[in-house]
Amino acid sequence: MQTRSILSMPTGEIKGSGSESNVYSILDGYYKKFKFFVSRKERLGKRRKLLYLEQFKYLKDYYPNIYYFVSSYLAKTPIKGYVMEPITGKHLNKDTFTFEEKIILLKLLRNIIEQFNEAGIYYHDIRIPNLLVREQKQIVLLDIDSIVTDEDPMLDVVPFALRSYLGNGGVVGTGAQIIMFNNLTGKVLDREIEDDENFAMDKEAYMIENDIYFNRVDCVADHEYLYEHIKRL
Repeated sequence: MQTRSILSMPTGEIKGSGSESNVYSILDGYYKKFKFFVSRKERLGKRRKLLYLEQFKYLKDYYPNIYYFVSSYLAKTPIKGYVMEPITGKHLNKDTFTFEEKIILLKLLRNIIEQFNEAGIYYHDIRIPNLLVREQKQIVLLDIDSIVTDEDPMLDVVPFALRSYLGNGGVVGTGAQIIMFNNLTGKVLDREIEDDENFAMDKEAYMIENDIYFNRVDCVADHEYLYEHIKRL
């Protein structure tokens, strides 16, 4: 992957803002520019993770294509950010899809993250804003630079839903991923479950929800997917 050195990067329409970066629409695509407080070590780590990810060609359909890194002639930071493919789609939220479609998409998401895991890559930031569903029901993961790998096991930013879990002895990896996945499932399916008597949760589902709520480390949420325990009556 190339790195382009520039004097100044044009910043067009802002498309999004996160804890570590802003995303701008520019002529070449979407420019993800890291905020000033992101350290040199963190920038190098993100670059290293993205280059590691690049070797797994079969995973490329699941995140935006990264065109090039951006560096500066003047600044000493390793990279200012990177330019990537613009992605359009729908968020996997409460109102966008039917219950049946959501279950299918959750199964697809599980398959995707398990493919990443097989390559020693873990994606923890499983939240509605970070998932886009393209027209052909293809899920794209955003904020892909926040992955961790077996070589780089530290999270750049700890998602709020994981803070108590990790603080109580939980570890980064598949268990933490499932915690995030089940949090997402609850948010995506919550309205149908509460408002429609045609849907039900089994005993295991309530156990999973309680384990997540109380941030239990040695819990069923480490190895059970909530969507498997929500049924249409």
